[in-house]
Amino acid sequence: ALPRRGKRPRTQHVSWVVTHGPVTTVMPRAVRGAARTGLSWRAAAAVACAALATACSAALADCVADGGALASNGDCFFAQGVRTDPVSADASCQSTYGGRLASIRDAGDAAAIAALFAQLNNGQGAVAWIGLRAAAGTENHAWLDGDTSTFFESIWATSEPGNVLEECVFVHGNYGGQPHDGKLADHWCHDTQTGFSICRVPGPACDDRDNDGVCDRTDAFPDDPTESADTDGDGVGDNADAFPNDPTETTDTDGDGVGD
Repeated sequence: ALPRRGKRPRTQHVSWVVTHGPVTTVMPRAVRGAARTGLSWRAAAAVACAALATACSAALADCVADGGALASNGDCFFAQGVRTDPVSADASCQSTYGGRLASIRDAGDAAAIAALFAQLNNGQGAVAWIGLRAAAGTENHAWLDGDTSTFFESIWATSEPGNVLEECVFVHGNYGGQPHDGKLADHWCHDTQTGFSICRVPGPACDDRDNDGVCDRTDAFPDDPTESADTDGDGVGDNADAFPNDPTETTDTDGDGVGD
């Protein structure tokens, strides 16, 4: 909270309320005032929440309560259950949620998006547009929201990207353990019948003690900037764990593929 003229500082929480209709953002007076100076909502929220990191982190729970899925850095993903072309889908992300078609920056984001497919096509196999697009006539892909992460390069489906004329990208949902589940594929940007879509909405600032870009509430190692996940729950971070999916092994001293 920011001090009011002639008054003691008053604590106010920042939260958001997102429905499947137009977005409604609930902000304290300090945030609204900062926003009027030309700051973006996210920047204004960060200013007002500088001394209230814990309260702001708690407000992120609204994302899940309103049907979204929490991204690693505190942003929120929402599924749009109408099939349309990706340009229209991105416009809807902006007008409805104040976000863009989603960027997928790490494995945590990929898992969060996978969970949202339960809301699409009655939980059956589906695909959804994301915010990855290639420059015309190339396979040079970039995120619409300006993010520079290259995690997407590790999750292309087999033989994808496969056509320089297919500039837009969708992510596969769950088809029951198929090899392409959760993988990316390029596709025609004018197709209005194939894809649902996933939006990424910027969230307020969050606690990140080790400054690794992952919120403390989702970071398995909030005080270690080299680790953020422990997939097998053995207490050793995935980066240092030679067997991140095997809770009985962590090292392979001789590099033969068999744990010590």
